[in-house]
Amino acid sequence: MEIPTWQNIARLYREDILTREVEADEAEAVPEEEEIPDAAPAVSPVLKNRSVFKEELEVQQAVSALEQDRELQDEIYSQIEQEGGVVSSRMVTPSRLKMAAPEPLKAKGKPAAATAQSPQVPVMRVKSILVANERSFEKIAAEKTGGLIPRIQNDRLNLIFWMRLDDGSFAGGSVNMTFLLERLAQLIPEVNNGVRIINLMNEYGTSLLPEHPDISSRSWLSPFISREISETLPGWELAAQLVDSDYIRNRADQRI
Repeated sequence: MEIPTWQNIARLYREDILTREVEADEAEAVPEEEEIPDAAPAVSPVLKNRSVFKEELEVQQAVSALEQDRELQDEIYSQIEQEGGVVSSRMVTPSRLKMAAPEPLKAKGKPAAATAQSPQVPVMRVKSILVANERSFEKIAAEKTGGLIPRIQNDRLNLIFWMRLDDGSFAGGSVNMTFLLERLAQLIPEVNNGVRIINLMNEYGTSLLPEHPDISSRSWLSPFISREISETLPGWELAAQLVDSDYIRNRADQRI
């Protein structure tokens, strides 16, 4: 049986993306008359010789680069489609990315709740940073000894835990999503710190923290900023809105 699995595009293509950005920067750079010797970039002692941290840093850099380069997006997503990958659209559109979306798309599944202050309106959609491919469990198990497999069942995201035992057999079970959500909520810093409001959203763009009044009183279809969490939780995002929508403009005015 084929199982849908998700992978981060920025992780899969990070070398191509970062190389493209370096080439673009070099093309725009103004030549220096005086030759400057090459210097090794400063590396934090904490990150030195830790390839896993270096990789995650490069992934985040690739995500940012991909968001800002529409031409690069078109190339990468076109290549993914040619290779048979499936990329869906995000259910929320961060306000800073609206201009990058080519056309409005109809939302699937359950729509995000509207409020009297912020009625639900059509928004532009941007593509997900995650690509889905179908693979057999045999191929998945050949690469690792255990892990989590996200599954969409009854229009809801569920996680299947599995591990290979010493005798070569497999064991596993379903993750308690209610308990997982409670643990994730505990990791979120103060929801409202007076400047911004943080929200955790599911694959339908619906808040997973609806009880908080500062969250339920707002529409989250177009937050100020939002990032997809991981391949393990496809469609889930951590979003933030400013308490005062004019905060940045006011700060800029104060510095002029």
